Amino acid sequence: VESLTDAIEARATYRDPDGRKEEGTVIRWTKDGVPQKAFDSQRTLLAGVAKKGERWRFSAQSGVDFALHRDGPKARLFQSPEIEIANTPPGPPTVALSPENPTAGTPLEIKILTPSADPDGDAIRYAYQWFKDRKPMAFPPDTARIDTEHLRKNELWSVIVTPSDGTDKG
Repeated sequence: VESLTDAIEARATYRDPDGRKEEGTVIRWTKDGVPQKAFDSQRTLLAGVAKKGERWRFSAQSGVDFALHRDGPKARLFQSPEIEIANTPPGPPTVALSPENPTAGTPLEIKILTPSADPDGDAIRYAYQWFKDRKPMAFPPDTARIDTEHLRKNELWSVIVTPSDGTDKG
């Protein structure tokens, strides 16, 4: 199983009866069982070509066999195992606590400065785990704001922000 951030590489080496590497190996790709002629003869599919949930495989044929048989019934093709493109978790967001210099009389909230990026294009939701004086607090995970009734002078507050694309956490 691959992810969108990985290239997919076809590895096949043919050797003739004397053990020498054959030249001209023919590579063909299929996506979800459909030939992908645009990628014929390419050994590597660049990251981003494949999409989440697609199933890819390649076939390889020696250059000599291709010259003799093309796609005919006597053609000898190696079929790779099929791989399914997995979900890619979202990356980390850039966050900040607001206000920068909090007081017990002002709410404390988390601001997303740079949102998480998801290579699959999935919508991202954030979960928040708040800590007071390094002890976890039992707020709901969608709580991005702590109201003044929970804040007291000289407390140390921190938060872990976890992005999720609905399948994996970042």
